[in-house]
Amino acid sequence: MSEQLVIGDVDFRLEGRARRRRTALMARIFTVGLLTAVGLGLAFAALAAFTRVRHVVVQCSDPNLAREVSQVVRVPPWANLVTSKLSLIAGQAETVPGVKQASFERKFPDRLILVVQPREPLLAFAQGGRYLLVDREGACISWTKQPDKRLLRVKGMRFGAKPGQRISGDWFERSCTVADAVADAEASRPWTFDVHYPPEVSVIAGSGARGIVGNCEDLDHRVRLFVEALAEYHKQGKAVGLMELRTDRPIVWTEAQRPDGG
Repeated sequence: MSEQLVIGDVDFRLEGRARRRRTALMARIFTVGLLTAVGLGLAFAALAAFTRVRHVVVQCSDPNLAREVSQVVRVPPWANLVTSKLSLIAGQAETVPGVKQASFERKFPDRLILVVQPREPLLAFAQGGRYLLVDREGACISWTKQPDKRLLRVKGMRFGAKPGQRISGDWFERSCTVADAVADAEASRPWTFDVHYPPEVSVIAGSGARGIVGNCEDLDHRVRLFVEALAEYHKQGKAVGLMELRTDRPIVWTEAQRPDGG
């Protein structure tokens, strides 16, 4: 006949059995969880391997810029479309001076699309026989020997910037003001903003007509006045050599009458 030790309401034999059952249950739960974790890990690893980036496509309206971005972007061998921080790859594209912004799209199973927005030049700063293209934000884009006629050419501004850097300051802001003022005057392109001698800062049309605006505060008004007056003279078949715009009313000289001798 077996004995059973009972103290108060505690049955130690039943308590031991319950503890063993709980231990067995926890062991089963742990085993199932472990197997599940291993299974998920293997599945996740398989998914990462399946979606590994094998192709990078650069989409850009400028083919030359697309090629430049393609040469800069480096994709780590372990990068995939699921777990990798693809914004870091897009960030590589933004290190190219001509890129304003880069975003990405996933093309499963293995293709990464980089969508590149190019910077739009507004100004062409003359320096050493070349022109540095600069956008409205002051971002320096690239050098060229022959800028687009739509861009305002700026002469006489000294700076040491290069592609990838930025320029700023009063004369940069003034250049942007002039660029906006002549933007719609297509017939007189290319326009030049000559700041060599501040008292006689000039705006020069493609025809060679020079409008002296000086270091005035109402620069936008003076430049627009020059554009309008020049267009009116051209309609009348008259050539303009020089126009003084620092006075209350413009003073105009024809090509043959220019006081500066041409």
